[in-house]
Amino acid sequence: MKNKLKHTIIATSILLILSGCNSNTNNNENSNTEDQGSVEVNLIDYTPANSERGSSDASGAIAIDSDYMVVGDDEENVLRVYPRIGGDQVLEFNFNQYLLSEKDAEDGEVEASELDVEALTRYDNNKILIVGSHGNKRNGDDVMDERGHILAVEFTGTGANITFELIGKYSNLEEDLRVWDTEGRHGKGKDYFGLVASSADGVTPESVMGMSIEGAAVSHDSSQLLLGFRAPQMDQTERNQALIVTINNYQELISGNASEAILGLPIELNLAGRGIRDMSPWGEGYLIVAGPASASIAEVAENFALFKWSGDAQDEPVLINNELETLRAASRGSIESIVQPNSSETEMQSVQLLLDNGDTIWEGQNSESKGLDAEDQKFQGAYVQLGDESFDIDAPKLQKITPSMGLQGVNTDTVIELKFDEGITLGEGNILVYQGDTVVKSYKKGDPEVSVTYNSIKVVPTDKLDYNTEYSINITDGFVVDHKNNIFNGATLSEFKSAGRPTPLEPGDIVFVGANAESPDAIAYMLKKDINGGTEIMFSDRDYNNEKEAFWREKDQALATNEGVFRWTADRNMQAGDIVTIQTGTDFSPHANVGQVLGSPSGIGKAETIYAMINTKVEDLSDGYAGVITDPGTFIAAISLGGLDEDNDIPTNIIHLRQYFHPDGADIIPDLADQTNAIFDVDTCGRSLESIIGNIDNTACWKVTFKSEGAVGFPLNDDGSLFAESILSN
Repeated sequence: MKNKLKHTIIATSILLILSGCNSNTNNNENSNTEDQGSVEVNLIDYTPANSERGSSDASGAIAIDSDYMVVGDDEENVLRVYPRIGGDQVLEFNFNQYLLSEKDAEDGEVEASELDVEALTRYDNNKILIVGSHGNKRNGDDVMDERGHILAVEFTGTGANITFELIGKYSNLEEDLRVWDTEGRHGKGKDYFGLVASSADGVTPESVMGMSIEGAAVSHDSSQLLLGFRAPQMDQTERNQALIVTINNYQELISGNASEAILGLPIELNLAGRGIRDMSPWGEGYLIVAGPASASIAEVAENFALFKWSGDAQDEPVLINNELETLRAASRGSIESIVQPNSSETEMQSVQLLLDNGDTIWEGQNSESKGLDAEDQKFQGAYVQLGDESFDIDAPKLQKITPSMGLQGVNTDTVIELKFDEGITLGEGNILVYQGDTVVKSYKKGDPEVSVTYNSIKVVPTDKLDYNTEYSINITDGFVVDHKNNIFNGATLSEFKSAGRPTPLEPGDIVFVGANAESPDAIAYMLKKDINGGTEIMFSDRDYNNEKEAFWREKDQALATNEGVFRWTADRNMQAGDIVTIQTGTDFSPHANVGQVLGSPSGIGKAETIYAMINTKVEDLSDGYAGVITDPGTFIAAISLGGLDEDNDIPTNIIHLRQYFHPDGADIIPDLADQTNAIFDVDTCGRSLESIIGNIDNTACWKVTFKSEGAVGFPLNDDGSLFAESILSN
């Protein structure tokens, strides 16, 4: 590659050392892995320049030649041409017009919704396939009409002189996949992959049971298009295999000479519990960037990894000895793209990677990159020297257990959850629950109560614990293993006491003290009375209709299934004045700084009300999902952010309790609504129970910020709370 040294010219001041021998590499005399030493890699900045559209979310890339590359963005319907050494884009191709439907044209629409570009791949040397994610929105909305397309363009020239021309598109792949799976055409049995459930309305795409295509590569003989899935992962019990589906007639689909995809046999790969974030032809095989189906997980030592794969379904992918976590942490982005080499690049000793920096807050800025003005946005990349094969010889390390050691007042329906520092699976052995010296419950691999998600084992018991009783949890040797069969040695992991009966709540027994509509999306509320472990509160940001006495989706004239619904359960005895923060913008169930949460996540919008309820009935409430709310129960509190939502009512029993924060005039003019963050200012008005209750309606005691002014959400502390002093009962 003639410009292989140029990548040091335009770079940030952060110098990375990506070790050629990570901590899991066998470096003893019997290892055939050579120590590659340390490889210096510079982070390179790429900026949109002279564009009205920002560019922070690199999601696929093709090398035109050694000087230039084409980059896709999952927030915009454009392709951009950048110098590979970094700097400003030199050309922007807007393919928006090719996504407009006939109805859009009839209605005079000029902007199509985002395709959510997640992969680019080349075929016939100068043709590019642009692949939409085919997934729901993050809040679970089914938007297949927007994201369910594969486009093909032909390019000529290079640099600023490149031209693009549409070849065609195909827009029915999701339905093809559904039929292929439900009819068992793949030979594994009907509904083996669960694709109908994964793509259903209300399912978040960035979870192991969701659906999102993020990698694509044309086979070396050009006969097949390989699609790599971030989610779902297989099988439907342990969810630890990455899925590849091949299309055998992709060129006929694009040209309009076929109306249904011919799908080949599926391929399931062991990427140590990860899904596929990108893939590219590489030498005689393929290079894969693997990462969790969710966002990066704090407990995991290496969220992202590089694998080489022969292309043969029977061959195991080979983990490459590169520690990508250093790159991810330094850029604060997500490693989403391999720059697919052009045909003249034959050395293949290094790979150019690009990052999605949409959620990154750059130094000197107050907002995420994708929320900045176009001229202030950027994404980053790096060249990484490829290492040799990595050999994992270390056992998984336990990072967190629920219920934690010594906890008092644990809810009697508590889940048992173990989180490790790497992807794990189940072997022989058991999780044992003891009451004194007596085993009262034993769980093993295959039990319906037991599930595995990447680095986490979760047990959801069907029988409740006794009230006010001492318990301990033990795990036997061999029950937990990593994907190279390294065994976690068992031990007594937790000792705790169960709670008494749940505490009844009434309207006004909690009060909201914070909420973020900008990242990190979160709510915070304070208890106004002591409660026992096991006390439950349901939350939702769905639209409520007073006339229907139901959570109602006006445009569908039906009970709502979109947006978030989740149940918080106190996992210990708590006292009046304790503050609970729930981070809602997650991939599975929301996260709380204290307590257990189950249900669908919520991205809080610019005109949003979050309701708190008790005795609520919800269909199919599960990890990352919630069906219709069949009975709202009793409303006990609400907080509204941003402005007027004409489809959203406040129940009469809590009108006097509802808190409301919005820009001036937004309570009567919908167009003035804005993403709003609000938090009670404990530094000014005090942290005690009495101070907060006495000043909760005092506007001088609240800090309120808006996205239009460049604000991001108020930050979470290391314990996941919006408040430094949150749990007084600790």
